[in-house]
Amino acid sequence: MKRRKKSKQVLVKRIFFEKGTYDYLYRDKETAEKIIKSTENRTESHKFEKAEWYVSIEYKIKKIFKSKHFEKVIYIVLSITLGWFLKYYFDKWVS
Repeated sequence: MKRRKKSKQVLVKRIFFEKGTYDYLYRDKETAEKIIKSTENRTESHKFEKAEWYVSIEYKIKKIFKSKHFEKVIYIVLSITLGWFLKYYFDKWVS
């Protein structure tokens, strides 16, 4: 069975000149580079730039926390910790 190759996602900052606002979008790497290059010298409407490194890290951390696998791992760790505490107190109570 052949595995499908994932395309790398890059965070892109879209700046709106009229409103003075911006937002962030995920795009695959090749498309993002093309969009950034084509809107490089724009001064009207909107422009695309590569997002700052700290913003992309923030978005990656948020994505990890929102994943279902992370939630499962947290529940497993909490249940194991609770089991250890209950065993410790039960052994102390019996002794």
